[in-house]
Amino acid sequence: MRTYAQDNEFLNVLDKESSVELLKKPIPDSENEDYKDLENVVRQVDYLPLGILAAARFIRNDSLSAEDFLNTYSNNDLVQDADVHIHLGNRVGTGIRKTRNKGKDFLFLLTFLDTDKIQEGLLAEGAQKADLPVLQFLSGTKSFNMCRTLVTRSSLVSRNKETRQIWMHRLVKDNCHFRMSTAERRNAFQAAVYLLIVALPDREVHDRWNLALWPNVHEQLAHVVSLNRYFLASRSDESFHLPLQADSYFARLLFSAGWLLYEQGAFQDAFRMAGVAEECCLAHPEDNLDSLLSDIYALKASLDSETNQPESALCNYRSSASCFASACQKGLITRPDVRHAGGVASVGQGLQSLNRSEEAEPYYRRALDIWKEKDLPETPVTIQLGLGLYLRYRGKFEKAIEVAEEVIEY
Repeated sequence: MRTYAQDNEFLNVLDKESSVELLKKPIPDSENEDYKDLENVVRQVDYLPLGILAAARFIRNDSLSAEDFLNTYSNNDLVQDADVHIHLGNRVGTGIRKTRNKGKDFLFLLTFLDTDKIQEGLLAEGAQKADLPVLQFLSGTKSFNMCRTLVTRSSLVSRNKETRQIWMHRLVKDNCHFRMSTAERRNAFQAAVYLLIVALPDREVHDRWNLALWPNVHEQLAHVVSLNRYFLASRSDESFHLPLQADSYFARLLFSAGWLLYEQGAFQDAFRMAGVAEECCLAHPEDNLDSLLSDIYALKASLDSETNQPESALCNYRSSASCFASACQKGLITRPDVRHAGGVASVGQGLQSLNRSEEAEPYYRRALDIWKEKDLPETPVTIQLGLGLYLRYRGKFEKAIEVAEEVIEY
């Protein structure tokens, strides 16, 4: 089987149809393969000939179907294939040397983002505001432009000047990860987290789900999803040697992104982010993250409610209220705060969803009292609706109508 390792053109990507034809040639009975599976194989390696031929060797030598290959091997396995490791590795190694120290730090940071489409504006904004030691190499317009030039000249990334986007091939990205030391990997991960935190600041409580405040939100969320995927992979993938380290910055980033994913109905990714954010907070009790934990449990409870898990929702609502009280006691939150009334009402909502309506009413009424006592700026429509539904369910129609009229007036 020809490897094409010496052919420079085989270090460039092909179109989809040519990629599938190249994959099929070395595979016996390839005409019997599902064409969609073949497309998925070439897509996994981003249509790079060296990767396609490596995948074909795995399929042929292990007597696998294309579907079996997709379920068995990752790009990390392909990166360690002899032909890919030698020839793509040589190109990556040469490119890294060309970037010099600052360019290499920038290149390694990029590998943790969604490298299908990296917005220069996002990177530039982060560079302008960066004042953390781990991002000093990128601080300021001059440093950013220099780093961008170094990595594009290395030929390891591509740049579209018109759309101001940067792109990196997945096998190049994985080869970079294969070459990083543990310290380099952890520093690059931390730098990527801080860059997104700087560029995508945490929103106020009432604005976290306002998509209008997050321009290009889909692209930005893709980077956070990528970071979380690498963090989770570092716990089980032996190529990482040691797990990546996470702190309260990462937890805050995941929480903010989790709310937006929840609002978009992407519950699976939101669940995953909320769970990791909770773990990060619990792993750092010295940071007094009770306020953030209260918000995280509220997010988890909302996700539970949307996915019909009422018992788990009630548990998370109670945890949220408990963490809120702890945060107030420690002086981390100053009352009045909209989360106080909202948290109390949420416990009532959780009880009502379990048909424990009599237990729910005191929570709804206490939440309304808190709102009136503290003269909070927003009318608690959701609390009134919850109370109105409870009253109607219990047959207290006149009182339910009174509550409904208040909502209509609002």
